[in-house]
Amino acid sequence: MNPIYRKIATIAREEIYKFIKLHDISLINYSYESYFQAIKEQYHIKVLEHHFENDLISGITMIDPLGISISYEKDCIKERQNFTKCHELGHLLLNHKGSLFTESLRNKTSQELEADYFASIILMPDIVLLTKIFYQQKTYQEIMQDLTVSNKALEVRLTQLFQHYTDMTYPKAQGIVTSFRAGTAAGKKLISYLEIIKDNIISNYEMIKIEASDKLKLLLEKKKFITHTEFPELQNQSFCQKIKNILPHIKIWCKYDKGLTLWYAWDSKQLTNIEVNKKVQFAFYDLQNKKD
Repeated sequence: MNPIYRKIATIAREEIYKFIKLHDISLINYSYESYFQAIKEQYHIKVLEHHFENDLISGITMIDPLGISISYEKDCIKERQNFTKCHELGHLLLNHKGSLFTESLRNKTSQELEADYFASIILMPDIVLLTKIFYQQKTYQEIMQDLTVSNKALEVRLTQLFQHYTDMTYPKAQGIVTSFRAGTAAGKKLISYLEIIKDNIISNYEMIKIEASDKLKLLLEKKKFITHTEFPELQNQSFCQKIKNILPHIKIWCKYDKGLTLWYAWDSKQLTNIEVNKKVQFAFYDLQNKKD
C-alpha cells in the first residue's frame, strides 16, 4: 500500500479511536454521526444541501474569513451523503492546502483520494469492522445497514483493510471480499484472514490512550462544574498543577469542613464566582448526606 495512505490511515484511526474512547462509544453500536456532529460544533461548521444536475458535484467545502461550510448533494442516497460529509471533514482534519474543495467523479486529485480514504475509515473503523464480522458474525448486508454505507464503499474499505495489514494484492483481497458479500463457502476465507490480522487491529486500538485532561475538558463542556465524586483525579495535586498550566481557564479548588473535603473544578469562562459558590454549597450538602 502507498505510504501516503498508510499515513492517512494512522491519522484517521487515531482521530476516531480517541473519540470512541473519550465518549465511551460502544463498538457494537458505532455510527459516524456523533463524531461528525462533534467536529461540526468544534469548528463551527455550517452544513448545507446543494443540487447540481446529474450529480455533478457530490460535496463542497469552503473555508474563508467568515468560517467553514460543507455542502452535499441533496438528491444523493443517504449512504452517499454520509460518505461525502466525512470526505469533506477529511480536507479539514488532514490540513489540505486550499480554501475550496469540490468532490466529484471527475476530480480525483491526490487530496481528493486522501479525503476518500479518511472518510472510509471514519465511517468504518478497523476495530468496528473486526467486531461486526469476526465477533458478531454479521453478514455483508447487515454491516452495510448498520453503518449506513454503500455496497461499493464497504467493498473498497474491506479490500484496503487487508492490503493495509498484509502483503495481499488488491485483486486477491477484492476477490475474498466479493465471496464474503455473496455469502458463499469461499466467503469464509475472509474470516480466516481476519483471524490472522485481528491482533494487530486490536493492538492499534488499545495503544490509543486518553489523557485525563481531555476527559476533564469534555466533562466541563457538558456540565461546567464537577466534583471529585465524578472525577477522582481532582484529588491528585500533580494533575491539578498540570491542568493549571495547560488549561488556565479551568479552575480547581477544595472546600474542607466538618472532617470532609470536597474537590471541585469549573470553567471560569462559563460560570461566575457566585454561581460556583452556590454549586459548591449544594455539592457539599450532598457529600455530607452520603456520609450520613
